[in-house]
Amino acid sequence: MTYSFRIARTLAVALLLLHLLACSRIPFLNRDKDADTRPGEESSEPLVEVIVNGVDDTVADNIRAHVGISRSRCSVPVELLRRRVDKTGKEAVSALQAYGYYQANVSVTFSSTEACPLATIDVEPGPAMKVRKVELIIKGEAAGDPEFAEMTDDLPLKQGDDLNHGLYSKIKSRIESAAAELGYLEGRFITTELTVNMEDYAADAMIHYDSGVRYRLGDIRLKQEPEILREDLVRRLLEAPTGNSYRAEQVVRLQDRLGNSGYFSR
Repeated sequence: MTYSFRIARTLAVALLLLHLLACSRIPFLNRDKDADTRPGEESSEPLVEVIVNGVDDTVADNIRAHVGISRSRCSVPVELLRRRVDKTGKEAVSALQAYGYYQANVSVTFSSTEACPLATIDVEPGPAMKVRKVELIIKGEAAGDPEFAEMTDDLPLKQGDDLNHGLYSKIKSRIESAAAELGYLEGRFITTELTVNMEDYAADAMIHYDSGVRYRLGDIRLKQEPEILREDLVRRLLEAPTGNSYRAEQVVRLQDRLGNSGYFSR
């Protein structure tokens, strides 16, 4: 069977909502509000210790960050924590899937200590899913722009890598950053899709981006209220190459020159 995850470029779904049969999201160090806090409770009270066995430190940290019990205070009775075994197991499985472990087995146990309840999560991660294909297609003027190609080269997630949902998101972030820096201010994603195929135990990433046209620097218009500085003096400070292709760093340098001149407070 095949599970597909489509990410629309809107603020409503910009958090990469990935729908699976058994979970509603793939977490990367998400902090939820399911903490055992009470009105007036001291924030300095220790938290339940969560031990994760069977995976490396990076994956273990992600599990601890995602399971709700990691925000539980030591005053919570261990009997109450034991009621969360199923929920904690599902949260741990979701955190493992974020790193490509789709065949993991998880067991959760709680025990009492004199100081604080102890949660132990034992993991048999199984094999990490591999990335079978990464299809990145750039359309618009950026398709022939060597600067854009250089900034989006060496993708953080490649064919043959272990699946990592966070690195997949970084591909999109890198493309958007390059577009903003180089003046493709109307660029948009046409397709962003991560497909997890459980039969083949492989993942395919598809990202199609239309940059549109690259903006250019237009004429700079000066407006002073009241008029204090001569326009020719301000023009000497600008030195902006009008008509050239837009680059964000040029605008920053222009702002720095004006700010360092001593004539402007902001």
